[in-house]
Amino acid sequence: MKFWELNSICRDQPKLLAKTLSRSCWRSLEVIYNDFSTYVGDQERTILDMEVPENLCIEVLEQHPGQVFLFEGVLRSYRFAPAEEALTYLDTFLQFGGSALEEILEKGSIEF
Repeated sequence: MKFWELNSICRDQPKLLAKTLSRSCWRSLEVIYNDFSTYVGDQERTILDMEVPENLCIEVLEQHPGQVFLFEGVLRSYRFAPAEEALTYLDTFLQFGGSALEEILEKGSIEF
């Protein structure tokens, strides 16, 4: 997952990402996170598009309370039908990838 995607996914839980990045093993990314708005303003693609380690994504997403919903090949950020399968953000990341999760949250739904 790209750094900007992880940041976007955690936009409603910024303290979760900040807390995780404050651990000593992620300090180099914490520095980037703390200056994120500068990198966005400058469109510093080497930083924004940097791939973050999968174990960081897992560590963050397993703590995130968000859910997405799967029904008939469509993933949604909201419940549409009672029979939809609820997936955690971590499950969605592991099954469909970080880009898919970010796109669901940005657009509301995606088809598979």
